[in-house]
Amino acid sequence: MNKRLFITFLVVFFTKNVFSQEKPNVLFIQTDQHVWYGLDFVDKGFDTPNLNTLAENGTYFSNAIVTTPSCSPARGTFVTGMYPHSNTIINNLVSKPNAKYKQHGVEKIEYQLTENILFDKGYFTGHYGKWHIGKKKVLKCYKGSLLEGQSHSYDANKNYKEKLAKEMAKINPKPSDQELWGYPLYQSKVFTEASGNTKWKHKGILATGETSIPVELLPHTSITNEAIRTVKAKKGQPWMITVSYHPPHIPWAMPEPYFSMYNREDMKVDMSESDKVHPNANNMDAQRLGRLVGEKGIKEYLAIYRSQVKYMDEEVGRIIQSLKETGQYENTLIIFTSDHGDIQGRFGAMGKSLDGFYDELVRVPLIVKAPNSTNKKMLKDKHQVSIIDIMPTILDYCGIEIPKQVQGASLKPLVNDKKIVWRKYNVCERTYPHKNDYVCRMITDSHYKYVFYSNGPDALYDLKKDPKELKNVIDNKKYKGKVEELKTALTEWMVESNDTYLAKYFEI
Repeated sequence: MNKRLFITFLVVFFTKNVFSQEKPNVLFIQTDQHVWYGLDFVDKGFDTPNLNTLAENGTYFSNAIVTTPSCSPARGTFVTGMYPHSNTIINNLVSKPNAKYKQHGVEKIEYQLTENILFDKGYFTGHYGKWHIGKKKVLKCYKGSLLEGQSHSYDANKNYKEKLAKEMAKINPKPSDQELWGYPLYQSKVFTEASGNTKWKHKGILATGETSIPVELLPHTSITNEAIRTVKAKKGQPWMITVSYHPPHIPWAMPEPYFSMYNREDMKVDMSESDKVHPNANNMDAQRLGRLVGEKGIKEYLAIYRSQVKYMDEEVGRIIQSLKETGQYENTLIIFTSDHGDIQGRFGAMGKSLDGFYDELVRVPLIVKAPNSTNKKMLKDKHQVSIIDIMPTILDYCGIEIPKQVQGASLKPLVNDKKIVWRKYNVCERTYPHKNDYVCRMITDSHYKYVFYSNGPDALYDLKKDPKELKNVIDNKKYKGKVEELKTALTEWMVESNDTYLAKYFEI
């Protein structure tokens, strides 16, 4: 090879392999109602080896919080990078003609969505699993983007129900009084007894136990299968795939071997906390259910909940393995989190329907594995981060300008372990338009948590001295300065984010 050809070869080689960067893929994985400590490197009561490995290759954010402990509004934040009151998705979707309040979906808002932005930049966009924020298939990013045989339904496969029926006919499970997804559910004994003692048809009572549907036929397994199929089919084209699992949300039901995986007596429940809940959170569905099934029933749900987390971890592991097998793991931004938490038996309660901002409800696991990450050891970050930061993080890694209305900030500098000025506080909100605009707002710096209720007493918790949030010290003179500081900071946030409830409830 002569000198001129050799130089040309070097220029082409280095231009292609060094100076030009392939667009990263984006894998966004969501579970539903996943408590913040539901990772076994945080709490050994859980078993999550695949999430452990993912965190070891990336960054674990220990102070991640949701913008609201409610499904639809939190998911609205995922796709807009905005607080619920700003993007107008403030409540779970309601469209009934006689409803006091109708909540529209994201297809009716004026703000740009993450997937639409990436779609316009040449990305394939796929969403598999729970959506819960409107009419997904009318969005331009999802029109015509499905592989053959896929659908916009929860299970993501057009042939899922047909296949399920065919395979379940072969199994021919023994009949039961309850059903789940159309097939026998063997209700746990304590829940069967509770069902017989009440006319209240809470889905936790009706759908807690062992499902007759084997693991390989569960709808969530179908979601994983479709995600893996897309990973393989779209290799070579930049893509964003969102995988949105329903567990460990109700129904608390799993097949064997998961159903019996955890010893019920190993579950820790302190029923003495029941009378220490904030008055505004008293006698709600989560507590009513807990009282109905008692300590034994709470332990049953906690054991099944942990088996659901174990199952979710294995499904995550399957997707990550497909990335590695197809050579796409390195160049993929992977984000794992949840839309909100779960009360985990606190205050004798079950699930999420507890009107408060307890850490179990508002903190969530958050792991970010950057494209081409060189991490060999987990980076643990303690900054006040939020699910509002996920959208700008995705756009930043993809080299796309972040829209001006986005209220979150990219986590990329924190993932890169750079020393930057970051927010001092995390803020969370709830709005009940169907309850005369009853609102709640929370602000925390991880040491203290201040909660404003438009109806009922405010709260202040000293999280260092009282991590379980059992003692409201709002009236303790010792904390007067801290209350004023947090209330001022909350007011400033309401001004900055154009919270229309500011003028109604705060004096400024």
